[in-house]
Amino acid sequence: MRVDSRVGLASAALWLPAGRCTTEDALVDGVLTDDQEVPPGVDSVPEGQGESPEDMAAGAVLRALAGADRPMSDVDLLAYA
Repeated sequence: MRVDSRVGLASAALWLPAGRCTTEDALVDGVLTDDQEVPPGVDSVPEGQGESPEDMAAGAVLRALAGADRPMSDVDLLAYA
């Protein structure tokens, strides 16, 4: 993606779903694939409980805005991965 104007970051945030599942269940359910290496000692991963990627992105944006003490009207572009 190319943005033709200046980009500034005032804050950043991570939002993960509250639910968790075992790495074994994540492999069986297709959340993790066999080619994704799970570090030793990791026995569970975050699991969404109906949250869409857009909901999770919005949650992170709200948390980041609060951390920067900025209003939602300051957001011109929301990109998430």
